[in-house]
Amino acid sequence: MMTADRVQYFRGRTEPMELIVCRDSGISYPLHNHVSVFTAGLVLDGAVTLTLGGRSATYGAGRAFVIPPYAPHTVQAAPVYTLLTLCVRKDAAHRLRGKALR
Repeated sequence: MMTADRVQYFRGRTEPMELIVCRDSGISYPLHNHVSVFTAGLVLDGAVTLTLGGRSATYGAGRAFVIPPYAPHTVQAAPVYTLLTLCVRKDAAHRLRGKALR
């Protein structure tokens, strides 16, 4: 585990995945994408505005979102939030999905 300010990172030992806990943050992220990574976010407190595919939506406490690999998006603080984010590499997601179906 690595910590910086109010951000904690947890990395999977056997699968290429990362869990990020971002507490009481006012950080906004400009237009970017995640190469080969599925990203799922759960807002625990506050709100964020996600712009994805030309559409914007504000997600408050208890709401979740998914960002597919390669999809350009922005995340804007509205104004402060606590966010739990799970990032799973595309190849690992397909392997995990296969395991879940067995």
